[in-house]
Amino acid sequence: MSATPDIPVNDTQVVVRKDFSVLKVMGIVLILGGLIGNHWLIGFILSPDGGLRSLLYKVIIWSFQGTSLGLGLILFFSKAERGKQILKTIGINLLLIVVFILFVELVFGGWFKSENSLKTMNIPYSVRWTFDVSNIYPYTGKTVYTRDKFGLRGTYPDPSKIGILTVGGSTTDNRMISDGDTWQDWLHREFLESGDTLYVVTAEVNGVVNAGVNGHTSYGNIKSFERWFPLIPNLKPKYILFLLGALDFNLSADKVESSDEKITFKDKFMTNSALWHLKRTIGSFFTAEAKTRQKPTTLEWTDQSQLDSVAYDTLMQKNLIAFEKRLLRLIELSRALGGEPIFITQPTPMWKFVNGKVVGSTFPMSYFGTPMNGLDYYYMMRRQDQLIKRVATEHGTYCIDVVPDTSWTADDWYDIASHFTPQGCERFGKIVHSQLHPIIKSREEKLISLDKEPISN
Repeated sequence: MSATPDIPVNDTQVVVRKDFSVLKVMGIVLILGGLIGNHWLIGFILSPDGGLRSLLYKVIIWSFQGTSLGLGLILFFSKAERGKQILKTIGINLLLIVVFILFVELVFGGWFKSENSLKTMNIPYSVRWTFDVSNIYPYTGKTVYTRDKFGLRGTYPDPSKIGILTVGGSTTDNRMISDGDTWQDWLHREFLESGDTLYVVTAEVNGVVNAGVNGHTSYGNIKSFERWFPLIPNLKPKYILFLLGALDFNLSADKVESSDEKITFKDKFMTNSALWHLKRTIGSFFTAEAKTRQKPTTLEWTDQSQLDSVAYDTLMQKNLIAFEKRLLRLIELSRALGGEPIFITQPTPMWKFVNGKVVGSTFPMSYFGTPMNGLDYYYMMRRQDQLIKRVATEHGTYCIDVVPDTSWTADDWYDIASHFTPQGCERFGKIVHSQLHPIIKSREEKLISLDKEPISN
């Protein structure tokens, strides 16, 4: 049997085969990336409770998918030489894109500017966002959320002519409530309808302006005074309302009063990047869909707590000491700004009054790892509220306690995280006004009777 002669393989053929294999592998990787990188999976990773709802983000992901799949298919089916030309073209274009991005960032970004930015504190400004809230509460059309160039929500002639400035977290911000329907809007209307404006709502002074920031605790409020409010020229509100409650309840004792936190690269990027601000501007033209959350109407109730009063006091001791220090700092900062601080307790749907008795939700909760239910939450929050009242009294200011009001219903919140519906905003605004109006009236009339000028702007 004759031997089959070996067919010589030169170096060029080996290189071509290797290049061809590399191109195929790269093509497969890109195809898989395009298939896996869909908006459902990415949305689940970033937001397990609802996925991506923003059309802008979906468009970006769809663009990535199309590019990845198209390029992957081209590389997979291309011959070696053709594939190398494609990669070379892609490399040159990527380099040009990088150079262009660097040029835009250096020319239009704020990387070499010393000015502070609201973005370092998660404060939107110069925005007009619309939201589809139909899946969280009944609403016809889209809600409109507007904040001006200073990051404030509401209309006013000048920062020096603000009667009441409201400060707090998401329940003050009212992100999912349309302009004109927030509890600040209702509070403003109540002052106008009372016929006794008392230098709070006049032709020259706007009634209520919103400085709430999503996620801000009293610790974040302190940062607002130290880093945000100094950026607003001539800001001098007559009264400053603080809505404090749920977020401070879960704030650890190490957050006392200092706001000297290390600014991360993410903060710097959001502050200085020209492309980030372009994305934010483009995003304002899209309607976002509100995430579905558990509704208060689904809660079940119990009249039995899981903990006792000794456990409440032991668990909360350190955090309440830190909370008191933050309250004192807020009083100090408010008066330094020229405003009189007034605190408001926070109602939640996790408890309710039935025939004069408090019952709590059976929804599983915890306090720094200790399990509890809604009734425990009530007793522990009331300890925090009592501290607010005591500090306010000892320092000559006021606390409006809206929690004992028995008119609250489950429909006043659209989730169990205490975020108001438009109905809840109306109720809250009216309850606050019923207690705030006598306070302001008494204070202003006392100033006049003492032959002193009312608090001027």
